[in-house]
Amino acid sequence: NINSQIISKSPICAVMHINHPLAQNKSISPFLLSNEKIVIMDIQDPRKFAKFKKDCRENGISLNIVDQPANYDNLLLTIESEIGIAMLPRILEQYSSPNLRFVELNSDMSVEIGIFWLKSTENTSVPLLLDILKESKTEEKQAAAK
Repeated sequence: NINSQIISKSPICAVMHINHPLAQNKSISPFLLSNEKIVIMDIQDPRKFAKFKKDCRENGISLNIVDQPANYDNLLLTIESEIGIAMLPRILEQYSSPNLRFVELNSDMSVEIGIFWLKSTENTSVPLLLDILKESKTEEKQAAAK
């Protein structure tokens, strides 16, 4: 009864304070995070936490979790206080402090961003949004072809 559409994919980055030695890199091997203190959001769903640990293991990251803030703002404050490094999608960079660096990981780790709606919806905004997304993807493809 639910439709969905993936609208974007965002690579996972190591997020750290600008003073961190790895912060000057454009990208790094995930393996370099194995000796780092890691902070992650408090993941309530055991399946999501298991997937996160599996993704880390498959990319050579040994987790040393030192804190699990309950919300995004506290996570950013923890990183800004130089307590540890987080792994977050690049798309969140626009909401972070200039004192933080998003350093891309040389891995296939990413997050898909999508939208969901009920098949039976009567909301007239849904078809309009889908048209806008379709048009946007067409423009992106045309720009990439140039």
